[in-house]
Amino acid sequence: MHQIPPAIQKATNTDFKPIFKSYVPESVKEGLRYNEPKKLIAKAEKQVQDKNWFDARVTLRRALEMTPEDVNTRLNLAWLDREEKQNYDAEVQILLTARLLKQQKYSFHMLAPTVEGQYVMGRLSILIGDIESAKKSLQTVLQIDPQHKDAQRALDEIKTLETAAKGE
Repeated sequence: MHQIPPAIQKATNTDFKPIFKSYVPESVKEGLRYNEPKKLIAKAEKQVQDKNWFDARVTLRRALEMTPEDVNTRLNLAWLDREEKQNYDAEVQILLTARLLKQQKYSFHMLAPTVEGQYVMGRLSILIGDIESAKKSLQTVLQIDPQHKDAQRALDEIKTLETAAKGE
């Protein structure tokens, strides 16, 4: 979103940023004014410590309404989606995170170390082109849970890509 208003202004010679801002819900404006995203993330971290994945997901989604570019929150939401077996939602968050990472540099961390969090890091590493990190993360998942089908499938995809790249 940050790049859209300048692109439109360049093409139309009109500043559309105030118009876009007028569409932001009042609850989001208020939340940003009172630093609500930071409070929500702290709340989600407490919910994670209590292993309350569902409520932590709801809390992080609310934070993302106000800060959609927050890579750390997206990545943790992907992990929590995996914990709740919402794998499609997790993949969407991983794809969005990869897209954001291509736009600028970020640092991030998982709220807690888990098998699904490690899987999410592996998938993200594939999408941003860091195959060695992806293999390391996915192999860690399989060491802990040898039956993790998604991790095995991702490693198989990496092997196929590497074989194709070698021309074999």
